[in-house]
Amino acid sequence: MIRAYVENLMGLPPGAITEIAFLGEAQAGRIPAAQRAELAAESRRFGCRLAQQVRAGHGEAPVGELPERYGLRVEWAHGQVDADYALFACFEPPDRVLVNLDNVQATHQLMEKEDLRQWLGAVDVGEVLLAHELYHSLEAGQPDPFPQRKVPMKGLLFGTASRRVACLEEIAAMAFAETLCGLPYSAYLLNVVMLEAGHPQRAAELYERYMDCGGLL
Repeated sequence: MIRAYVENLMGLPPGAITEIAFLGEAQAGRIPAAQRAELAAESRRFGCRLAQQVRAGHGEAPVGELPERYGLRVEWAHGQVDADYALFACFEPPDRVLVNLDNVQATHQLMEKEDLRQWLGAVDVGEVLLAHELYHSLEAGQPDPFPQRKVPMKGLLFGTASRRVACLEEIAAMAFAETLCGLPYSAYLLNVVMLEAGHPQRAAELYERYMDCGGLL
């Protein structure tokens, strides 16, 4: 089943990734589709530029070494890293990164068993997670980070007001990780694979939501 999931996800149209990124975003219904696409594109550009800055400063250093170079402490945990939210990894300010080692290992085993690397390549999901959390630690130090801007919206109780759109930071973090790890596809797609490794039913549900974003269900 996971082989079919991955093959089908690779065929999603480009615009589907934006809709995937806005899944669960509380403000999504107040933002027109065209504006969502513009906000997502700008956030992706921000994440890519930051990754390029990191590469310019550290050359071809392995992604696994970068968090320590930026003063972060990486802890490889056994099991879910946050009981309330994060299954795979999280950043705890000011300098702690937790990664679910069990899920990383299970995901790599799944990739080998199901021959998923024909689509996913030589990706190391541990490095993708580290890169994602490194972004969150670096974003706060950037001047005027676009993903943290508040977006004017209509339809609120008192007319137009500005609200923070939380998913923009995740969009930028994904783009940062994709650039740093050299992924030729969206890192969002790895969520389904990592869920399949430990929570198959949740992976199936997420897969259906992703495919629905692409109008393919």
